[in-house]
Amino acid sequence: MDRLKDGDTLCHGDFHPGNILLSNGHPMVIDFMNVCHGDLFYDVARTVFLVEYTPVPADADGRKHLCDIRKRWQTYILSK
Repeated sequence: MDRLKDGDTLCHGDFHPGNILLSNGHPMVIDFMNVCHGDLFYDVARTVFLVEYTPVPADADGRKHLCDIRKRWQTYILSK
């Protein structure tokens, strides 16, 4: 991330599937506590890092479903 340009894009700073809620069938992004500005790819790189390296707790409700979503997300990101 040190190699990214300074940029002036509004970045979420903590974008991952856990910060997306569905309301009346429409996605809503929440948790803007880490909002910043910089290069667009900062959010992309941080999201890849969070999805790849944050473990799903063994006792999480719907753990299998969460792991399946994570695997699909990783497969999608790696295919780009």
